[in-house]
Amino acid sequence: MDIERAKAIKEVAKEIISTASVDLKYIELTGYGNGEFIDGPARLMAPDTKKK
Repeated sequence: MDIERAKAIKEVAKEIISTASVDLKYIELTGYGNGEFIDGPARLMAPDTKKK
């Protein structure tokens, strides 16, 4: 494999990871898991913040 092809593959992989990271952040902030790369539950449950 030549150097230019390896660099191109690296850049594509970097963009895929970046897009998946944005999806994950969206899920974390909204609680909805309907991203392009990460398919989570329709609605994540908020943690129980009441102390017993």
